Amino acid sequence: MLLVLLALATLFSENRIAVKRKDFIAPVLFTALLLCYAVSMVYTEDIETGMHRMETSLSFVLVPWSLFALSLLNHSFSKIFLQLQKIYVLSATVYGLVIVWFFWKIGYYSGSHDLEYSLSWLDGMLWGWSQHPIYAGMFTAISLIFIPHLWRNLQKTERVIAFVSLIINTYTLFLLMRKGVIIALALALLIWVYQYRKQLGAFKIILGVVALLLAGLFFKSSIEKRFSEFVSPRSYSELDIEKSTSMRFVLYKCSWEEIKKSPIVGHGVGDGYDLIASCLDSNFNIVFEDSKQKKNSHNQYLGILLYVGVTGLSFFVIQLAIYFKRAVKRQDLLFVQLLLFFIILLLTENLLDRQSGIIPFMFLINYMYFLRKDNGTVTKT
Repeated sequence: MLLVLLALATLFSENRIAVKRKDFIAPVLFTALLLCYAVSMVYTEDIETGMHRMETSLSFVLVPWSLFALSLLNHSFSKIFLQLQKIYVLSATVYGLVIVWFFWKIGYYSGSHDLEYSLSWLDGMLWGWSQHPIYAGMFTAISLIFIPHLWRNLQKTERVIAFVSLIINTYTLFLLMRKGVIIALALALLIWVYQYRKQLGAFKIILGVVALLLAGLFFKSSIEKRFSEFVSPRSYSELDIEKSTSMRFVLYKCSWEEIKKSPIVGHGVGDGYDLIASCLDSNFNIVFEDSKQKKNSHNQYLGILLYVGVTGLSFFVIQLAIYFKRAVKRQDLLFVQLLLFFIILLLTENLLDRQSGIIPFMFLINYMYFLRKDNGTVTKT
């Protein structure tokens, strides 16, 4: 809401540039998926869930249009974005320390409970800070993408703080042990390493890899469990609801079967939960009695196909393509990294169905699109 108010204030500013018709194309296209959701309310059966998802998806309108309005100011936002990154890293570090403290309180470090048990308490039991481990891991991973880009703009004291944050946030990421987040982050960071390989040198790169491997030894059993099931053929041939990879594969199969029944316009923005629940019951004899255990597609692209079909997914893919085109054109490495990170993570999670996912995605990516320039500074538009 603060962002919207700032955008509205630009209407009364004399420090604005002239706007052309073509300038409106991007924000209109970025709103298209929400319009598809709105149309699907006509034929969705679960109106209540549909309305809730529409409310969550308001970021598709509020964020890009607000940032578009701010981009019309004849002002540089480079210092603001630098401060935003610093605050984000510090916030993620504090959050990581809170998670470590919470795990200590419930008995993880004393050996009273294992890591899986401790993680199950993170969502709903950490008052004021509760978050699903996947989204907590996403917050942490974004801070680890920011730190290398911040480094050259930091003073000595700030670099010490950044280094401590790097250690704490890396530990937190391993502690949360979300393999989708870790894979997405690893690929995003590989782009940075490749870009700066000459400046880094082989020794520093090897040293960094060794440090990560040593850090991973603290969570050896959890890493083996998470990633062994990911590469095991049994995860895809035999259903085991206790294993996330196996369960995800079944959810993908159910989602795809339902998508094929209405591929063009989908079943409606509110019907994903019930359709998947019906498929799990009839084909796999899986019934979740608690409504809080309802399953979504666990893949945002399949989720969009399920809600609004090829029509809606086409608009979203066009939106991602527009982002990527500008990121490459400006040679903005941070933009490319963040975009790649989210694109990969959307393969394993319905990020846009929760406020915890859609707000970071829409704000960060649209900020990069509307307010950033070639080398990471912001143009005076």
